[in-house]
Amino acid sequence: MKTCEVEGIWFDCMKSGFAFQWFPAVELGLDSVLVNFVSGLICSAGYIQWELRPRGELKRSIRSSLRVARSRVIPSELGLFASEFIPARTELGKYPGVVVNSTLWIQTKYKIAKQSKDYVWNLESGLIIDPTGFFGNINPYVSDIFGVYRIPTDLARINEPNPGQPPNVYAFEHHDCVVFETLKDIQPNQDGTLPELLIDYGPFYDRSQYKNT
Repeated sequence: MKTCEVEGIWFDCMKSGFAFQWFPAVELGLDSVLVNFVSGLICSAGYIQWELRPRGELKRSIRSSLRVARSRVIPSELGLFASEFIPARTELGKYPGVVVNSTLWIQTKYKIAKQSKDYVWNLESGLIIDPTGFFGNINPYVSDIFGVYRIPTDLARINEPNPGQPPNVYAFEHHDCVVFETLKDIQPNQDGTLPELLIDYGPFYDRSQYKNT
């Protein structure tokens, strides 16, 4: 048994956030090649699981103050509303989704689910954050293939305002994530209607599907 192979497998697993106990083939009475092969499969699965885990978050302290409902900006879509008072400069969370290379995403996900482009967030690094499911739709949660990591997708429901209407939320990049914060105090209207959270998607968003803009 080559110790360098074992150490390599162990290092890869530790680097990807996973580790398993190595039992020498001599002690197990198994063929070392088979043990190395199975161990490699386990480590590869762990690495893929870790790399393709969804990122982002919805702050626990703000969840009860938000509600997903029919958007007033895009009536055919859902939007995110404030059901309680939210002060200015409140962090809502980080944009949810799987972080992938944009070129790889175009060659794979985009080919089977073109509508997912309406929800992906393009980062300046060339990466994108994709909060959609396999068919490009938005579910209440975005998860990995095994369902171990589950991130609420509420922030992906925030729409852009109509022309001339100012946003009340803004976003900024921090490493490979996008942080959402309120621009001003947001509170339910006097007539009881809930204010919709609105944001400028930024210069990299594809607005070609917009009409009369």
